[in-house]
Amino acid sequence: MPRTIRTFAGILLAFAFVLSSRAQEQLLKPQTIRFDGTQEYKPEELLAVAGVKKGNVYTASFLAQGASKLMSSGMFEKVSYKFDGADLIYLVSDNPDLYPVVIDNLPLDPASDPDVELRKAIPLYHGKVPSEGTVLDSVRQTLGAMLSEAGVHAAVTAIPAGADPHRKATAMKFRIDSPPVKIGEIHLSGVSDAVSGEIVRIARHVTLDYDLQHSAQQIEDSLTAAYRDRGYAGVKVHATRSANATASADAILVPFDVKIDEGRAYKLGSVQIAPGLPVKLEDVSKALMARERFTPETRYAAALRGAVVLFLKSKGYLDCSVTLTPSIDEGSGTANYTINADPGPVYHLGLLKFENVSDDMRAALMRNWQLMPGDPFNESYVSGFIIVAQKNDPALQRSLMGVKASYDVRSEPETHDVNVVIRLERP
Repeated sequence: MPRTIRTFAGILLAFAFVLSSRAQEQLLKPQTIRFDGTQEYKPEELLAVAGVKKGNVYTASFLAQGASKLMSSGMFEKVSYKFDGADLIYLVSDNPDLYPVVIDNLPLDPASDPDVELRKAIPLYHGKVPSEGTVLDSVRQTLGAMLSEAGVHAAVTAIPAGADPHRKATAMKFRIDSPPVKIGEIHLSGVSDAVSGEIVRIARHVTLDYDLQHSAQQIEDSLTAAYRDRGYAGVKVHATRSANATASADAILVPFDVKIDEGRAYKLGSVQIAPGLPVKLEDVSKALMARERFTPETRYAAALRGAVVLFLKSKGYLDCSVTLTPSIDEGSGTANYTINADPGPVYHLGLLKFENVSDDMRAALMRNWQLMPGDPFNESYVSGFIIVAQKNDPALQRSLMGVKASYDVRSEPETHDVNVVIRLERP
């Protein structure tokens, strides 16, 4: 057989093999498509991911691919399907381990709502994501595209996160790891000549990392505290994103507009601690210098608040929230302050461990250790223990000469125990 005839015969043989293979794979035409086992997702969302429509003709392998796409999304624990000649039924089991989405430091367009945009763009996204899968990837990619539209070109990473890094994650945080994202220029309005120099200087030194959820509040708190230190007890500060972020040589900078209603300056009146709190004024005031030695005297209120924070944490109230609330007396031109607090639970010392020490050294350290398991936890005691122990024990001081100490504190929010590891290292 001539070469050209042999080649044509080979093509005919291959074509016949393809037709034979297709004939062997049954064509399926579902009249209805149903999804059983989920209450969370709408049929149109599931159809969009599976890629099927009723009345169309599919092969069994195509339907299997649809089930695979649903499973690959990460939103389901199990996915299977069955077809009885008329009804195509996907059997799905929702994934119970999904994480709420937290937008960390992405300087997105302030006029947009990222959650709304994500829900529009991604089928099956309802505010939560799996630890892996196509939905997680799509959220990361969509946020990256939103950043690009805002003029920022940086990779978006997804990191499981929670209140305690040593426990199971409670959220999925989306952030930019590099370059760092910082609060940029702060544009002030409403600042009087009397305090302009000081307030502008303070605003220039607000060099905090940018956080979508908290940066505006941090700026407001910082400037409010600065004004109150100077007697402006009734000041109102409002911070908002002012424009798209800009990239410098080593950071992404996010600018803010800050509007200030200063009010007037007041003399400091009384400062009291709200009744019912586990701290008394005499417990903390003795740690401060006399009120009249503060310059200006109005700084005393903030200093007293800080002392209350330290006192509560020394008693195990690690989650305490302490606020300073002014009450203005216009007639006398004074501002009286009340220190309020939500102490939260008391944390106790759980386990104590000394690492990288000999048995004799461990015994010597334990003889000097006074904070017992079950006692309210006091981190300042832990951080200062080695120095205090050396002062009290000359032999220990000689043994620890040149030794570097570090400590690791791990709190357990569920049990309110704190486990401590102190490690000694010689140079």
